[in-house]
Amino acid sequence: MLKNNLFVKVALGSLLLIFLRLELVFSDLLPTGGDMGAHIVPTKFFVTELFNNFKLSGWSQDWFAGYPVYYFYFPLPPIITSLLNFLFPFSISFKTMVLISQVLLVVSIEMLMRKNSKEFSFYGFGVGLLYLLTESFTIFGGNLASSLAGQYSFTYSIAFANLSIFYLIKSKYRYSTEIASLLIGLSVLSHLIPFMIYLPIFAFYFLKSDTKIYKKISAFLFFLFIAMRFSISLFLNLEFTTNMTYTPYTQISDLVKSDILPFVIGAVIYIISSSSKTSLKAISGFEIYLLSISIYLFFYGPESALWNGGIVPFFNLGIIILFFNLLHFDIKNLTKKIQGKYPLIIFILSNQLLLYVFVLFQMGKHLFNNNYKRNFNCFVYVFNFNKL
Repeated sequence: MLKNNLFVKVALGSLLLIFLRLELVFSDLLPTGGDMGAHIVPTKFFVTELFNNFKLSGWSQDWFAGYPVYYFYFPLPPIITSLLNFLFPFSISFKTMVLISQVLLVVSIEMLMRKNSKEFSFYGFGVGLLYLLTESFTIFGGNLASSLAGQYSFTYSIAFANLSIFYLIKSKYRYSTEIASLLIGLSVLSHLIPFMIYLPIFAFYFLKSDTKIYKKISAFLFFLFIAMRFSISLFLNLEFTTNMTYTPYTQISDLVKSDILPFVIGAVIYIISSSSKTSLKAISGFEIYLLSISIYLFFYGPESALWNGGIVPFFNLGIIILFFNLLHFDIKNLTKKIQGKYPLIIFILSNQLLLYVFVLFQMGKHLFNNNYKRNFNCFVYVFNFNKL
């Protein structure tokens, strides 16, 4: 079956690596874009001083009288770098760690959008790639631009959180509950904000599942074992952290970015033009939760606890998943009525043309630059390949 063809999966994975510029990863240079340069020094210290001594935090003398290392920041990415450092020089290990976060994010979205646990989702892969390549922000986290500016921990956390939801609601594996607890634990070890956003929906699915109570207790204890060491040191020393309260965004345009606006409009059109029962069949509670919590926290969240700019990646993910779930459901129903290969190809090409017209109309030609066309072409190719 085409959807489970190993060659196709390898081809799509190669396509992803082409976008991620694999040849630069294996050059003996260090990235310095955005906040990335500030992460190199503590990561190097972790690899050479902490990891070899089985420590997660310590004290560095690299700046005046020194400073605490990894008491307040997340240890999983430097742990991954330390493991890779057994195989590669530090520069390549560091960049490979960042690269893994991008691949893991796309894989997590693909798995999250599967019909079942074993069937590869082509359109899920396309959605993951599209989300990764959004370019309207460069520091909030989640997309490629933010990850290369130093927010790779944020990307790891989203990816692990997505995978934890997948193992809770779609996986039929015997130990899926325990794996989900492990993954949500890895999420908190990667970044606190995605963990806090995903925790309510994770807890809901966790408590709702028909897993036996003793397995839930053991899974919860497993999570505590994973997250306790870092969490205790973080919360006991919170009084020493810097106030991260920036001026909050207040405009709708700050939440709904230019490259996401077409999908917002498209989702609204789909919902309004379809009967309520038809729309509900294509919508899951996960994307509705992401959209609801994002909108609420962006406009009404406490300013002292969370900068609302960090909410934008979750809104983007929710609206992209919602739009393409609706689109996929609609196309699936229409293709059932089309008999024969050539009418189907004509239908797909006309659908692609309509999508281009829609994007051009909503975003304007000045936004439809070469990068956006490349990203959109990539998604349309993957999505249409699934239909053929």
